[in-house]
Amino acid sequence: MTVHKASTFNFKFSSMFLVALLVCMPYLMVLPLDAEAQPLYIFPMLLILLRKLLVPRWFVIFCSLLLIFTILGIIHYEPSDVLDSFIAILCPIIIYYFVRNSDVIKLAKNILVFLYFYLTVALIQQYVPLGISETLLGWLSYFIPRITLSPLSEFDRGISIVASEPSSMAPLIFMMIAVAFFLYKNKEISRRYLIISLFISIYLGFLTQSISFYVITFYMVVGFASFY
Repeated sequence: MTVHKASTFNFKFSSMFLVALLVCMPYLMVLPLDAEAQPLYIFPMLLILLRKLLVPRWFVIFCSLLLIFTILGIIHYEPSDVLDSFIAILCPIIIYYFVRNSDVIKLAKNILVFLYFYLTVALIQQYVPLGISETLLGWLSYFIPRITLSPLSEFDRGISIVASEPSSMAPLIFMMIAVAFFLYKNKEISRRYLIISLFISIYLGFLTQSISFYVITFYMVVGFASFY
């Protein structure tokens, strides 16, 4: 009985951590898709749902029909375009059922841990000499081919951290801000931890020197000012 509980706990921990890892690293180039952002997180999400038997019958029927149309589409059209459409249709449904039936607090905590991974990578890219940076982050550039190993000063841009370019990192930074607020509102982290998380996120945004970061920040400030 104890062994069964331990194995169940290990599966839940490892699978939830894997979901968080793939949510925080969407630019890993693994699938044969043209899109730079690849939703690899849907696979462990679907595995968890199937293990819990939380997949409704209509979802199985829908996926079966979608798979049939996808196979027919691959026969008549460009396979990569058809697979892109298949993933785009399937992702929101899987995410919805996963969030609805899983421990979102645990997922949020696992996601916020990767803020410190972002910070570590960013400090290496920003301040460590290129030769050393290539040694430390060379393995990461294998999975994210367009990752920056030093600031793009010649283009008046900063670092991409774990994204394919600096502007693509902005959504991940604001995801961390949203997750930190979510955990704080649910009394899972202290005010001090929230402030530290916000400070790190804003600092990472400045390091990217991304227009997207400044534009989203502007709209967020205007939005908060309008409601509060």
